[in-house]
Amino acid sequence: MFCIHCGEKILDGASFCTKCGAKVVFTETFGQTKQQESQQSKATGFAVASMILGIISILICAVMFFSLPSGILGIVFSSKCKKAGNNSGMAKAGMITGTVGLCLTVLNLMLCTFRRMTCWW
Repeated sequence: MFCIHCGEKILDGASFCTKCGAKVVFTETFGQTKQQESQQSKATGFAVASMILGIISILICAVMFFSLPSGILGIVFSSKCKKAGNNSGMAKAGMITGTVGLCLTVLNLMLCTFRRMTCWW
């Protein structure tokens, strides 16, 4: 069973939520299933967004101003999926591609800076 206020998992027979302290209200199984489905669909949306943003961060790693935010958002959305209990392949791919995109962007920034330091003309 999950808390209707914060979404935290509640042990059976508990009177209060351990996270937010709200009083536990027993609802029908249908209501719980609907709430869980909405959380899963939200997590699936974050997984898709995470993967897309991670891929974008790799493709445009030369443009730091666009690559950094997309890589960071890809990682953030992936971690939101993980917290929501959705460890899908898309969420993992978003985490990996976002991290690779950020690494490539930092490497590109370092190379550009190094080139400016060595070129005196």
